[in-house]
Amino acid sequence: NKPLTDAELDAIAEKLKLGRWNFYGALYGPQPIRDAMWTVVKQSFSAIPGAKFYFPEDRQEANSILHTRHKTMQGIPTYDELKWLDWLPNG
Repeated sequence: NKPLTDAELDAIAEKLKLGRWNFYGALYGPQPIRDAMWTVVKQSFSAIPGAKFYFPEDRQEANSILHTRHKTMQGIPTYDELKWLDWLPNG
């Protein structure tokens, strides 16, 4: 019935082991191109205090959004995101 407080948002982020803001992306092309793009992406986002970078192999949580995005960005079909509707009956 009311917006979450900063403390509540921080507690949720801590519980889920996520940041309050999350960005998911993929780099495509030959390895030298991906390496060059990764250098630019990492330098750019590193300017944000507290920014962290994770790859799918870094996170082992079941139903991790990072693993879902990893599949999606490779073009692998999945129903994983539909599970997010389970909180709503007949969602």
